[in-house]
Amino acid sequence: MIHGVCSIWNEKGDQIDTYEVTMGNGPFRQWYPNGALKAEGMMMNGMPVGQMRCYDESGKFVAQSFWLNSRQVSRKKYLEACEKNLKLPRPPADDSMGNPQP
Repeated sequence: MIHGVCSIWNEKGDQIDTYEVTMGNGPFRQWYPNGALKAEGMMMNGMPVGQMRCYDESGKFVAQSFWLNSRQVSRKKYLEACEKNLKLPRPPADDSMGNPQP
């Protein structure tokens, strides 16, 4: 597995994005230039899988999405896939905003 931190710079030399690179299996994190967490989730075989959580520049949770086979899917479809493939990471029982999910 390859693991490290990647930074993206614009043509003026300003750092515009930073994220952890995980080419394999494990956590993924991306930050705003101010150091606040921008997004977090999991990677499997170098691709996003499961729940991805996104935050605004102040660190407040703003959205979530679910990923399966490099495609964004509904929570329901992802949970159905988890029943068939026990290796997939299970999302929390709530929607990360404290709301119970079916």
